[in-house]
Amino acid sequence: MMDDSALAAAAAGATAPRVFDPLAPYVVLTAVDASAPSWHAVDFAANLVAHLSNYRLLVVYVTALNRTSRFPYLDHLDKAYNLEIQHEAKSAIQECQAYLHRFDDNVSYELIEIEGEGEVGPLLEKYIDEHVPDCNLVVLGTHGHQGLKKMLYGSVSEYCITHLRVPVTVVKAPAGATTAGSTRRSSLSASSAPNLTDRPS
Repeated sequence: MMDDSALAAAAAGATAPRVFDPLAPYVVLTAVDASAPSWHAVDFAANLVAHLSNYRLLVVYVTALNRTSRFPYLDHLDKAYNLEIQHEAKSAIQECQAYLHRFDDNVSYELIEIEGEGEVGPLLEKYIDEHVPDCNLVVLGTHGHQGLKKMLYGSVSEYCITHLRVPVTVVKAPAGATTAGSTRRSSLSASSAPNLTDRPS
């Protein structure tokens, strides 16, 4: 049994339940990284909001930089690596913009770029907590890493399921689709876009 002081501490640290507002937009956030799994997540999110009359679709690209070392010389290496990460991110964001154009006539969306030191999962969590407190759903793809590869790269979707305070939907790639690595837009046919023809008027 918890004593009164423990109950009070638990209550103070608990997140207050959100009050449902029928007039508020349904906010869906999906993360992209210019890979095939993230395209599947975007397609799912776009198809979902296309059936809603009041929504916000946030497409977020996270640039996760290395933490700068406090040791001499090593900090120069970290800065050099971060410049390379930022260069690759710039190219990936342009690819994301090109892919998202397929939705221009069907859904509205906001492409948001965030950058910070650390891992993608915690950076995404911090962004949601600070800037999208009304987020209703997070949609993520999965790279399907297993074993050692999963230990080395971690899992953004796994982190978000465990730590985010909002529901998380993980979209599995269709059977036969590429699930690892970066896939250029040219390798995705127009048929891979979601079915938006059933959107209600």
